[in-house]
This record gives sequence, C-alpha cells and structure tokens, in this order.
Amino acid sequence: MNLRAILLTTLALGALAAAPAAVEAQTGSVSGVVTSDAGDPLMGVWVRASDGGSTWGFGQSDFTGMDGAYAIDNLAPGSYEVSARRFGFETMTATVDVVDGVNTVQDFVLSAPTFGTVAGVVTDSATGLPIEDAFVRVTGTSAGGFFGGFFGNFAITDAAGAYSVDDVRTGDRDVSFHKLGYFSQTVVVTVADGVTTTADAALDPLTFGTVTGIVVDGLGVPVDGAFVFTRGGGGGGFLGGWSVTTTDATGAFSLEDVVTGERDIRIFASGFFSETVTATVVEAGTDLGTIVLGALTYGSVSGTVSDSVTGLAIDGAWVRVSHGGWTQTDRMGMYTVTDVLTGTRNVRVFAQNYVHQLTTVDVTDGAATTADFALVPR
Repeated sequence: MNLRAILLTTLALGALAAAPAAVEAQTGSVSGVVTSDAGDPLMGVWVRASDGGSTWGFGQSDFTGMDGAYAIDNLAPGSYEVSARRFGFETMTATVDVVDGVNTVQDFVLSAPTFGTVAGVVTDSATGLPIEDAFVRVTGTSAGGFFGGFFGNFAITDAAGAYSVDDVRTGDRDVSFHKLGYFSQTVVVTVADGVTTTADAALDPLTFGTVTGIVVDGLGVPVDGAFVFTRGGGGGGFLGGWSVTTTDATGAFSLEDVVTGERDIRIFASGFFSETVTATVVEAGTDLGTIVLGALTYGSVSGTVSDSVTGLAIDGAWVRVSHGGWTQTDRMGMYTVTDVLTGTRNVRVFAQNYVHQLTTVDVTDGAATTADFALVPR
C-alpha cells in the first residue's frame, strides 16, 4: 500500500471514529426518592421536570414506585424546576441544574397539609342588613392532587348572613362573594393551622345605566335591525346577564338596565362587519354616538394541489377556505373558491392517502389570492 492510500485510510477511520460523538445527543438525568415527613417512602408521586417551556402532560416526568424512587432521563442540559405532587400532601418544588452525562440526585420530603376554617358575615353595604343565600367560595381547599384545590370549597350564607367553610388549606386564599343583584367581591386571607379566619363582606347593590347610540353604514345611511348587545345587564350573578336590543329605522338603539362599569358593546348586522365598542356605563346614561359599520367585502382563493413526490396533479382533493366554503380540485389539480370574506383566512386541503395541509392567506377586496399545495403521500 502506497503512502497516499495509507493517509486516506487513516483519515477515513478517524472520521468514522469521530462521527458518533458529533451526533450524540447531550443529555443528563434527575433521580431521587420521595418520602413522607414520617420517613416512609411514598408511592405514586408525580415528579415532573420543567425547563419553563410549554410541555404539557406526562412528558419529562415519572411516578414513584413502592420504594418512593423516580428517574427522569434524556433531559437536555440546563436549569429545571422539578416538582413532586401527590394527593394528600403538600407539593414540593426544587431547582435542579442538569449536566451532560450526569445524574443529579434530588430527593423530596412531602408533608401532610394543614387546614383551618374561614368564616364570616355578608351584609348589604347600603343598608347594613345581612344577605341570605349569598354564595361564598374559597380557593385552595382540598389536599393536593393535580388541581391543588383549584375548584375550592363553598358555602351559602344563612338568614343572618353567616357562613363557614371548613378544611381550607393553610396559606393565602382567595375568598369570593356572589349574590344576584350585587357586585361580586373578592378578598385575600391568610389561613392558619386549626384556626378560624374571619372574612366579612359588605356587597354593593348593582347600579344600572342606559347605553344609547346610532348605527350607520359607510355612507351615513342608518342601519335598521342591527343587533346590539352586551354582557353585564339585567342583574349580576356569575354570568352577569345580557342586555340585547335592535336598531330602529333611524339606526338608533337603547340598551336598558346595563350594569355600571366597563362594558363591551357589540353590534352585528347582516351584510356588515361587526363592531365592538368599549364604554364605561354610568347611572346617568352613556351615549356612544354614531357607530359606523363597514360593508362586507369579498375576494377569491385559487391554486393547485399536487403530489409532492411525483409533481402530478391530484384530482378530487377537498379544499376548505374559512369564511368561504368548500370545493374540489379538477383533473388538473386546480381549484377556486369565490366569495371569500376579506381578511386572514385558513385554507385546508384533504385528499385520500395524503397528509392534509393547512396554510394562511390574506384575502383582499375583489382580488384573487393564490394558495398552492404539494401534499405528502401517507
């Protein structure tokens, strides 16, 4: 073998030896044992490592076994927030730095939660009289679990306006008060172990105002029969109620009994783009003045659908354009969807034995927009 052949062979062997290291993913791991504050291993604890991304579900996590042990592998190097959760215990969290090729040990000791009671009296702020049947909700109750007491516990006030919510986990808790005909109220209390924390509320009776205005088109012509509505009318409660009316022949409207405060007033009319006006409703009445609705405008979307491998046209593919409708491609793979409402629209394509595709296009008034697709065979 000559010198040139020896050099080439040496270089090739060196490249092969170096190749795996170049492509090998750099990962580390976190493992440990979860025990109770009594020193017993805890089974079924959900341990999750989060790097602050949007990963949901059970990815980058593990459940402890009978020995309380867990292990989370294939973690990219970096800082992670590792949390340990199990129903009936307080959640614990630790910050762990994951290093390439290293297993980092992070143990957890979970303690059983402590509880207190929240109680108080709900009255009318105007009269000072007790409010019966008010709904009181305390968040952060229950003993752990995935939701950590998110849905909370609740009570209904009696004839004296009194309530009591037991088994509230210690710590800062939101206490919200609701009653039809009153503005809702929320206070924050600190609950201590075995202690009754007082949280009273004096609810303000709802006040109402009237919202008026005139709806016209782009030429200033009154729009008759436009729907005008807002949430927050007719009496409070959880949903706040709705106030709905329509414009008359002069384009005028009047929304009655709208709860005071900041409200979104929405206007809809056939053949026009909808409008939303944000207004502060006061008892003396709120006039929105003249509201102009723009007439609907349309364009079209057309294009071709082909096979990404062969380049051949796909006949009979289904094409759907949002705010436009459905159509199918012809033998040349061509399609056209007319009367598409102007704006940013989604275009989806489906064909048998192909992966469907989605794209977004901007449709302008009276113009044809092109959207071509090359579908990948399944």
